Amino acid sequence: MGEQETFEEDSLDRAFVLGRARALAGEVFGRFAADGFDAFRTVTVTVRFTGFVTVSRAHTGPGAWRTVDELEAEVVRLLEPFFDARENPKGKKIRLIGVRVEKLSRPPEPGLA
Repeated sequence: MGEQETFEEDSLDRAFVLGRARALAGEVFGRFAADGFDAFRTVTVTVRFTGFVTVSRAHTGPGAWRTVDELEAEVVRLLEPFFDARENPKGKKIRLIGVRVEKLSRPPEPGLA
């Protein structure tokens, strides 16, 4: 379950990109909760640079995440390397970001726990 956003102008402005990523995380979490899920184990971010090179990075935690704050923190952690030489050695601007949660689970049915 995920969302993505293409920027009107490609950007390497950390505050702008991370702000949009947090907003996407909030949208994804809202859909996740509305669909009756209560936990996720994998967070994936996608970055498309100027020139249309697209890279995704994911992390599966040892346990489940359950809050929007946890999702936002993991999204920021995964995106940080795209602002420096770790994932963006040529300093290319970003044109699209995406946020996705995977390995979703629902709470147990009453009486089945």
